[in-house]
Amino acid sequence: MTLPTSSESSFISLQRLQFDVTSPNGVLLFREASKTIACYGEHILTHADIPEDKMYALKLKGISVCFVMLKEALCGNYVNFGVFRLYGDDALDKALNMFIKLLFSIPLKTLLVCDSYVANVLVSIPY
Repeated sequence: MTLPTSSESSFISLQRLQFDVTSPNGVLLFREASKTIACYGEHILTHADIPEDKMYALKLKGISVCFVMLKEALCGNYVNFGVFRLYGDDALDKALNMFIKLLFSIPLKTLLVCDSYVANVLVSIPY
């Protein structure tokens, strides 16, 4: 499954997925989103020598998709996050840790220049 397809699966809307917060399907969906974010993040973090002119296509676009996917998974209201700690599942911790690693992998100069990334980062952080 491609990264944009995985991202689309975590969106909750009237035409798509509707899970009750107590449904195990929401937990399974969040786990898959977490695995996708962690897998992509590990892959992109190993490629540190990306030329400046290819930074958007090879790194920043995928990171932006991961940030949106995480925001939708966190704010979609289809999983109770206390369940992860209760059952010793580290999916939430892995997703949040990878979010921080990916955020710190983007140069500050790039974050300040590209408004769309700053917007994705800010909306990814729940208040």
